Amino acid sequence: MSPAAARPGFVYRQGKTLMLDGRPYLFVGVNAFGLTGCRTGAPDSQAIMDAYFSSLRPQSTTRTWAFRSLGEEGVERVVRTAEKYGQKVIFALTDGAGFCGDTDGRSGGEGTLKTDEWYRSGYRGAYFDWIRTVVPKYKDSPAIAMWEIANEPKGLTAAVTDGVMKTFFDETAALIKSLDPNHLVSSGSQAQYVYGTSDFSYVHSGPNIDVASVHEYDYAYQDSRTIVSPHFTAVIGKMQALDKPLYIGETGIGLSQCMSAQARADALKQKYDAYLARGAAGVQYWGWSPTPDNGCSPYSGGADGPGSPVMTMTKAYVIPGQTTPPPGPVDPTQTTYDDSRFSYSGTWAVGTGAGKYQDADRYTMEAGAFYTLSFNGTGVQLYSSVAPHHGIVAVSIDGGAERLVDLYSATRAEQRLVYTSPTLPAGTHTVRVRATGTRNPSATGTVATADKAVVVSGGSTTPTEPVVKTTEHDDSEFAYEGSWSTGTGAGKYRNADRYADTAGAAYSYAFTGTSVEIYSSVAPHHGIVGVSIDGGPERSVDLYKAARAEQALVYVSPTLTQGAHRVRVRVTGRKNAASSGTVGTADKVVVRSRG
Repeated sequence: MSPAAARPGFVYRQGKTLMLDGRPYLFVGVNAFGLTGCRTGAPDSQAIMDAYFSSLRPQSTTRTWAFRSLGEEGVERVVRTAEKYGQKVIFALTDGAGFCGDTDGRSGGEGTLKTDEWYRSGYRGAYFDWIRTVVPKYKDSPAIAMWEIANEPKGLTAAVTDGVMKTFFDETAALIKSLDPNHLVSSGSQAQYVYGTSDFSYVHSGPNIDVASVHEYDYAYQDSRTIVSPHFTAVIGKMQALDKPLYIGETGIGLSQCMSAQARADALKQKYDAYLARGAAGVQYWGWSPTPDNGCSPYSGGADGPGSPVMTMTKAYVIPGQTTPPPGPVDPTQTTYDDSRFSYSGTWAVGTGAGKYQDADRYTMEAGAFYTLSFNGTGVQLYSSVAPHHGIVAVSIDGGAERLVDLYSATRAEQRLVYTSPTLPAGTHTVRVRATGTRNPSATGTVATADKAVVVSGGSTTPTEPVVKTTEHDDSEFAYEGSWSTGTGAGKYRNADRYADTAGAAYSYAFTGTSVEIYSSVAPHHGIVGVSIDGGPERSVDLYKAARAEQALVYVSPTLTQGAHRVRVRVTGRKNAASSGTVGTADKVVVRSRG
């Protein structure tokens, strides 16, 4: 489908990039094979589907079955519920292994692969009749992300050659496109090593095949704990040469190691990071069930249920370079430190005084003490006192990576905006603020405080003043100190930036306005920079991220008096414990002004 022909809300592709409403569409999502009836013999109830789809990140993807053997009821319920919650669905139209009653008609066909004869011509019977029934019914639904020709198509023997499989793919894709020209068609392929898809490029070269997939469970295989499957590495270049997207249709970390649920989530996040960084269009983990299997099977059929660490991590996962939809109206709600939504761990005392929000806050000097705030919205801003005896806190969202925030200031100030979250998917989130017990060298203590939070709903958390200037790294208003090199690459502002890894290297930027935003690359080898305004105290900003992303918003200044200011960014030589380097970068700044 061409960009001009794409309908609003429909996933399409531009070459090897999936697109949605004019923006690149990368996804992390869930395999929920039981929704339409495979798990219990009947479709999940409306209550279960409502609970499931409402728990997902916006415009996420769910992969499930639309098999003839399961009937139309479950497919209909999934589509309508996905539409209700703005979700996307990948439907597999048949099963290569013949599970869930979706056999080739022979006795004993359940779970034993479809016959070679089925791939030669048998598919043109009942399977094609099913496609003619179900596919056109949903051609106008934006909930369909794509149709998969089959879940893991593969020959029973070597008699299913690549030529046989290509004919099956091409004829089926042509039929689907004739019935539904609005949606993409994926092969649903497993990997290059099965009968029928050994020449991955050839079998996916047909004009109506839009997308391919790879399925892998290599982490559990021989307890290798593999993050990037060699089966993905073997075919990503081939699909890119075809200028078509490739996604991870299934990846799972079975519980053969009996690892904790959180450790499993952490390892899956590494997979998300690695695959998206290497060109995958998306990643679907296996799997979800309302009644999860908590055993130690290496290929558990439902290891993750509602509220599991994997589901929580997947919902909160930050898509590298993802373009945020245009902001809607901002509806901030202010919350004080003693609101019931704040939860405290460790020793905290109450402080009082003029200037604090509602004249009071809480503080701690105990390393490891923390507070959490649960909120419903798209972002949060944290306000705190800053003072000569205040230390460094670590802030995280939904259990994600911590960001260091320095509460030191040479002079005390109350209700200072110290942290602004990135824009989050609409829904329920938790922010956690931890006293690290560390401090700026100029500070005399390690105090952390909790005063006020502002929750934002329906839009961006960045300042709403109009942009008056966007400036790149080599503008004359940038002044560099120390040794900086030039980096080039797609995704950087105007395809270039500067970088340094020597402690003390710095740049400053003079501007006139009421606030400034700093955009930078974030990467596995990036470190912590110190940001200061007009010679004031530095704020620590962590540029580490497990997967590289360009033009990430890494700093938003507090609101300043209208006039001339200077922001300075210094490479500290320090780094996150997970980082492999201390690099700092200069890419783009955005200046805003109230007038």
